[in-house]
Amino acid sequence: MSGLTTHLGQVIESHDNNCLYDALTAQLSAEEKEGSGVETGQDLRGVIIESIHKNAALADRVFTSADILRQKCAGALCVWGREYNFVREDRRKEEEGVEKKDGTFEHVSDKGGNETDYFNIGIINEEGEFVKKEEIEQKRGEGRIYSLRFVEDEKGIVSSLIALDQDGNEVKGFFLENRDKSIPEGEYSLIKSKDRRGANANTLTYPDNYVLFNSQVAMGRGITIHNGNFYNKSQGCLLPGKSFGKSKLGQKGVTSNNAGTLRTFNSDTKREELEVFIRGRDPEVAKERLKNLVLHIFKVIPDKATTSDK
Repeated sequence: MSGLTTHLGQVIESHDNNCLYDALTAQLSAEEKEGSGVETGQDLRGVIIESIHKNAALADRVFTSADILRQKCAGALCVWGREYNFVREDRRKEEEGVEKKDGTFEHVSDKGGNETDYFNIGIINEEGEFVKKEEIEQKRGEGRIYSLRFVEDEKGIVSSLIALDQDGNEVKGFFLENRDKSIPEGEYSLIKSKDRRGANANTLTYPDNYVLFNSQVAMGRGITIHNGNFYNKSQGCLLPGKSFGKSKLGQKGVTSNNAGTLRTFNSDTKREELEVFIRGRDPEVAKERLKNLVLHIFKVIPDKATTSDK
């Protein structure tokens, strides 16, 4: 929908919650269905959105009405969010031109609004089709960083991360953890390391990095998000990266201690990108925003893990 981004447009394009459209479609005669090409509620959605696509004046009226309705009754329009397919394992054979998608998020639909996110966890089978195994539904609030652990070896764990906030900002990447020192799955709050009570910025290794904490993991343990590409650079901390793979002798930083283990790449770049997301665009409201951000770690490791070398 060129240049038009509204909650109503997102709701219409959703693939779920068709009860109203199904009810309307059921009232059509066989002749009307045949003439319009509408057989199901989803077909009716398609006809409506196509009409809006082709008629700018109609689109403006619809969106204006939607905004007025939202102001009069905030709950009148749907307050869902984005829906993603998360590929935990790609089982296709290695073939030329076929890119493995382990750990990738694919945006499949918008259900309107920005309060809840949906993740379909599954695999890509040998035929290249996505097969859903489970689903996760989460309230987004001010913003969330989702970390889905999906592959591990004897030394490390790699999670796929996606960060979403109410302004529509999105960051994707990966986290690497030291398997023996990894923190439990669950929700974590964030605070800048030097802002902790009693902290001395002059003695901290990462004073400006963000510390994760909850009822199980104390703030004082100092679990931060910091640079690093190899498991032995983590004492339980999360090491962000742009991509992941297996470390090989000859690569920068690879030694006999970490050769052949899971690693990430471009950690500095991804950490900076993630920190911009965490503090937001406006420094004046950064601390208030941080109070409402949540990092949630999930475990979705398959029975037989696969990795991709990038």
